Amino acid sequence: MSPPARWKNSTVVYVQQGDKIKCVTDGIVGTDTPLHIEWTGKFDGKDYPLIGDSESDTRSYKKIDDHTLELINKKNG
Repeated sequence: MSPPARWKNSTVVYVQQGDKIKCVTDGIVGTDTPLHIEWTGKFDGKDYPLIGDSESDTRSYKKIDDHTLELINKKNG
């Protein structure tokens, strides 16, 4: 089994949407495959749907301090 292709972010944008945050990530996978991932949720450590990542279907963010977020991606729970 070969390791997953490395991906590189070119932009990550966080936007307030009501009481939630929307995170949009664009970049490339490997050397030339476009990457576009969207997540909308809260920084409360709970899982919220993730769109555009073939290896994950939910993401949780947890605020550790003013400069640190913990991010966890999951596939099928």
